[in-house]
Amino acid sequence: MLSAEGQAEFEERGFTRLEGVFSREAAEAMQARLWETLGQRLGARRDDPSTWTVEHASGLQALKLDPVFEPIGGAALTGALDTLLGAGRWRPPKNWGQFLVSFPLAGAAWTVPHHVWHTDFGFHLPPDRTCGALVLSFLADVPPRGGGTVLLAGSPELVRRHLAGDPLAPRRKMAFVRRALLGSDPWLAALSSPGEDQERIARFMEGDHEVDGIPLRVVELSGRAGDVVLGHPWALHATAPNCGERPRRMRVQRVHVPLARTGPASDA
Repeated sequence: MLSAEGQAEFEERGFTRLEGVFSREAAEAMQARLWETLGQRLGARRDDPSTWTVEHASGLQALKLDPVFEPIGGAALTGALDTLLGAGRWRPPKNWGQFLVSFPLAGAAWTVPHHVWHTDFGFHLPPDRTCGALVLSFLADVPPRGGGTVLLAGSPELVRRHLAGDPLAPRRKMAFVRRALLGSDPWLAALSSPGEDQERIARFMEGDHEVDGIPLRVVELSGRAGDVVLGHPWALHATAPNCGERPRRMRVQRVHVPLARTGPASDA
């Protein structure tokens, strides 16, 4: 189940957090399996930072269907998705998605990224109902500045307003619509452009900025092992640098409510 407050937060801010979706014991088993594969593929060892020689780990596709990760999709998550999307309406995924493993960047200073703010769902979705969710599962603790995804709180309504003013947007390429949206306000244009690091943190994270009466603020999705964040299909988000002491270990999957496609364009 997802509370009424959680549903409202999802629609208005663009995300809601579910704590303890799976146990820390289950998360530890997932981490052990992941480290086994990281060792085989990259020579990366859990307790030896000198072996963490890449920024982002790749080649983990073979792990997607490993049974050790099945607790992610337990009753807590499926119940929340039933509440949010409607029982029997959403399509259960074959697995819980891509692995997000990023290693710490030595000597790097954390800042709000400017590249690439995007949505993981197209702009052809009906604006009057929720047609999917982004599922971000924490396989390990991800502290602030530890590589967690950053998200623009308030962006679903921003996208709705923009699409209402451009009837052709659902048929345009996603990149075109995204650029037009981010160029529609100086604050949004600055968010998606390079700038001084500390100035960006204060400007984009320490207070709300209103666009057409919509309060916007960048938030960092940190969390504890076993937590899951559900993101709105039209939540703008971006990859953030890992300036922590441990690798970020997460998974991300898109969950869809099947719809008949009407020819929307994509970035392909």
